[in-house]
Amino acid sequence: MKTLPVVLLGVLIWLKAQAAPGDIVLFNGTSSAGKSSLAEATVLESRTKFEVMSRDGYWQPYQEKLRAAQLKGETLDPYPLALYRYAKEESELGKNIILDTVEFDQDYDKFCAVLDGARVTNVIIYCPLQCLLKRIEKRNKAGVPSNQRPVLLAFRQFLEMYKPQSSTKELVVDKTTTSVMR
Repeated sequence: MKTLPVVLLGVLIWLKAQAAPGDIVLFNGTSSAGKSSLAEATVLESRTKFEVMSRDGYWQPYQEKLRAAQLKGETLDPYPLALYRYAKEESELGKNIILDTVEFDQDYDKFCAVLDGARVTNVIIYCPLQCLLKRIEKRNKAGVPSNQRPVLLAFRQFLEMYKPQSSTKELVVDKTTTSVMR
C-alpha cells in the first residue's frame, strides 16, 4: 500500500472499522474545501465499496426527472431534498454512499432528518480560508466553466459553516489540500 496522508489514512481506518452495508458518509464543507478529492481518494483506497453522490453530480439527473414529472403533471421533492432521499433509498438497498455536499443552514437539520434511520456519519471537511481562496483562484483560472466558484460564495460558506460543532457524532477532518490527498 502506498503512503497516504494522515487525514485520508485516518478516514480510511475509521471507515474500515465502522463501515457496514447501507452506510452513508456525509462529507460536508465549503465549496472547494476538498470534499470531492477526499471522496475520490476514499473510493480508490478503501476496501469498502462506496458510491459517491454530490449536489453537482445529481443536478442533471434531477433536472431530467423534473421535466418528466412536469410532463406527467407530477411534482418532485425540491432539490437537494431529493438528493438526500435518493441517498437514503440507495443505502436501504445496501449500498454504501459518500454524500458530497455543502449544508450549513437551517436546512441541514431537515436534510439530516430525511436520512434518519440510515447509518449516517457526518464528516465536516475544514479548509483554512487562505487555502480555500487559493484553491478557488486555481480552479477559476483552469478555465472549466462548470468548476468555477465565486469567491464571495466560498467566503460566506466559510463563515457559516466553520462554527464549533456540538455533536459528538461529527468527525472533523483538518486542513485538507488536494495535493496532499492525491
